[in-house]
Amino acid sequence: MDATWLGQIFSKYGCDLDAFIPKKRSRGLNSKFGFVRFGLLREAEEAISSLNGMIIRDKKMLAKVATFNLVKDYRENPRMR
Repeated sequence: MDATWLGQIFSKYGCDLDAFIPKKRSRGLNSKFGFVRFGLLREAEEAISSLNGMIIRDKKMLAKVATFNLVKDYRENPRMR
């Protein structure tokens, strides 16, 4: 699985802006997760509802909207000092 392949799977649900699969040195190309960014939320929701739970390459797909816990101010997070 690579970012091009992931983008192709999701592209039929809308215009995906980009696809990204993080690479850990210990895993190489065997990463088990990736990100696809869409320009419109409704396109992302359609892709999620269509692909979530689908079996692709003998793996069950889990598709959802990514959420991030961003710290508003670096003073709130001592690790960012």
